Amino acid sequence: MITHNLYDKFLKEYVSDYADCFLIQLNYDFRVKDVLPTEFINEYKENRMDYVILTNKNIIIDFEFHSSPLKDDDVRRYTKYAYIIGENYKLDVLTFVISTYDTRNYIKIFKIHEDASHPIYIHSLKTIDGDKIFRKLIEKNANKEKLNKKDISELALLPFYGSKYPIEEVLYNVVILTNNLNFDMNNEEDKKNFLFLKYSQAQFLNHFVKDKFWQDKLIKVFNMGRDPFKEIVMEIYNSEIEKAELRGKSIAKEEVDKSMLEVAKTMINKNFSKKDIMECTKITEKQFLTLL
Repeated sequence: MITHNLYDKFLKEYVSDYADCFLIQLNYDFRVKDVLPTEFINEYKENRMDYVILTNKNIIIDFEFHSSPLKDDDVRRYTKYAYIIGENYKLDVLTFVISTYDTRNYIKIFKIHEDASHPIYIHSLKTIDGDKIFRKLIEKNANKEKLNKKDISELALLPFYGSKYPIEEVLYNVVILTNNLNFDMNNEEDKKNFLFLKYSQAQFLNHFVKDKFWQDKLIKVFNMGRDPFKEIVMEIYNSEIEKAELRGKSIAKEEVDKSMLEVAKTMINKNFSKKDIMECTKITEKQFLTLL
C-alpha cells in the first residue's frame, strides 16, 4: 500500500497544479480563485489542513487526503478545521476527503450541536473508471489530438483510479502512453506537464511496485527516448530504485533529497537553467544556492 505520507505529498503537489481539472473530475462546477493558508492557530494549538482553496463562488474547499479508513476522530478534526476556516474568512466551507482506500463515495455528518452539523464529502478515486479514461486518451493520441491539461491530470492519477487490471499493468500502460505523447520542451506548459507525469510515475513505481519482474519491465520503458529531460528524470528514478532495492523498503525522505541534490549538480554541470533544475528535482532555492 502506498504510505500515507507519500500519498499526502503527491496529492498536494497534484492539486496545486491541477485543482481546476480535479474539480471537474469530481463533477463540481468550481474553479480556483485563490489558494489559502493551511495552518491556523486556534486555542493556542496549530491546526494543519492538507490543501485549502477559495473558489470562484466564494466558497472555501478544504481538501484532506486519505489512504486509510476514515475514523470518527478524523471527521471530528475536519469539522473543527471547517469551523476555524469559516470563522477566519466568514465564508462557507466544504470538506472533501479524497480517498484511495474507500471503494465508494459517501457523506459523513458530524453533529456540532442540536441545530447544526457539518457534512464531510468522501470521494473515492477508485469509483472513477480508469480503463474508460485510458481508452479515451489512447484514442486521442492515435488521432493525433494533443492532450489538454484535463487529460494530463487524468493520466497522472490513473494508477489511483478503478481498473480491472493490476496497478503494475496500469502504470506500465501509463508510462508507455506518456513516452508516445508529443511534448514541446520549449513550451512551459508542456514541459511542466511532462515533468510532473514522469515524477509521479517514478513515485508510483518506487513506492508501490515491489515485484522484480515489473520493476525491470518498467525500468526498460522508462529508459525509452533520448530527450535530456527524460534522462534527468531517469537519474532521479534509478537513484531511488537502487536504494529501495538495497534496503527492501521505501526510501527515507532525507535520502531522496540527497539524490535530488546529486541530480541538480549534474544539471548545473550541463548548463540547465535554475528554473528547470528546481522544477525537475523539486529542491528549494536555498538548496540550489548551496550547490553553486
